[in-house]
Amino acid sequence: ESRYKNFSIPKKSGGKREISSPTKGLRLVQYRLFLLLKENISFKSCVKGFVPGEGVVKNAMEHRKSS
Repeated sequence: ESRYKNFSIPKKSGGKREISSPTKGLRLVQYRLFLLLKENISFKSCVKGFVPGEGVVKNAMEHRKSS
């Protein structure tokens, strides 16, 4: 039995993007694990993905400054 639901969505540029979405039970386990870990892990300043208050825009700005 798969713990993921697979489907595709159209891309703006054409083609399709394949998505694997966790089932409800697995999603709940992942979320609870995230809540436990986020309180007990510190990240390097270069880490932006999935860090509260960070994101792709801040990541892009860091790369822009370095060139």
